[in-house]
Amino acid sequence: MCEHLYLKKIFKKYCVCTLCSSDAKRMERGFEPAIDMYSSLDVFVHSPFYKKKDIKQSSATKLQRSQIKNVLGLKQLYPLPKKKILLVDDVCTTGSTLLAAKQLIHPDCMFVLAAHPLWILANQENIVVKSKGFW
Repeated sequence: MCEHLYLKKIFKKYCVCTLCSSDAKRMERGFEPAIDMYSSLDVFVHSPFYKKKDIKQSSATKLQRSQIKNVLGLKQLYPLPKKKILLVDDVCTTGSTLLAAKQLIHPDCMFVLAAHPLWILANQENIVVKSKGFW
């Protein structure tokens, strides 16, 4: 519970932006999982991205995943508050989606709930573990 209160306090300082599912997947589910995951923090979670086509990342190869930059788009008429941007995602496997989103909105920082061990090994210099600060 302590971590939850800490995240709630920190997240309020940012414009929290999540990555998206395709429109077809969102309609099938009836909700956006990443937005629901962060709802308990009592912060508004923005969804400034869209997918130009419906692709399933989990069944894609590493090479196919690297092409997500051609699928992910930024909504043109989606104003974001004048705050530092915090990009959040539920899972990071190869990092391709985060990288594509980073190039579109230039976030101040990123937060991922779970990451694939191979991605962690390849990105050791960007990871902060057991830090007293947020990052």
